[in-house]
Amino acid sequence: MSDEERRERQMEFILNLQAELTEKMLQAEKRMDQADKRMDRLERVLLMAIRAGRRERREWREHYQALVEAQMRAEESAERYKQEWHERYNALVEAQIQSGAAAERDKQEWRERYNALVEAQIQSGAAAERDKQEWRERYNMLVESQMQTEALTRRNSEDIGRLERMVERIVTGRNGDGAGGEGKA
Repeated sequence: MSDEERRERQMEFILNLQAELTEKMLQAEKRMDQADKRMDRLERVLLMAIRAGRRERREWREHYQALVEAQMRAEESAERYKQEWHERYNALVEAQIQSGAAAERDKQEWRERYNALVEAQIQSGAAAERDKQEWRERYNMLVESQMQTEALTRRNSEDIGRLERMVERIVTGRNGDGAGGEGKA
């Protein structure tokens, strides 16, 4: 083999090697473009997830606040009802004291009113107990709802933390900081 042939073979080898390197670089650039597109999609999905989580937490806070306000209004209403009942009862007692000097007929009428009052008190006590039980159930539902809200908030925070770490690893890998990732060829 002459020097000329050897040079031609070396030139051919070098040209083939350059062509392979060029092809590999083009493939690497194509993979990098695809990775960039995937990264952009991941960033958009992450932002949408974060917004949805914030929106859900805001809605839960609004629902919780509405429940608290409804509970407060119900308690105020129950207190007003209780005060009205006490005033009426006191008026009835006062009327009974003033009529104490009446005859036997008046005594009988008083006894009947007293029995009606006792019956009303018994019925009122039963109704109050039912109301009390209903409010206990509502309170328990409110507490359960709050616990679920807190659990969901904790879970969302953990998911957001994992997503942030994943995005950080991907961004670090894409920027070539050597932290691993799909960006290296």
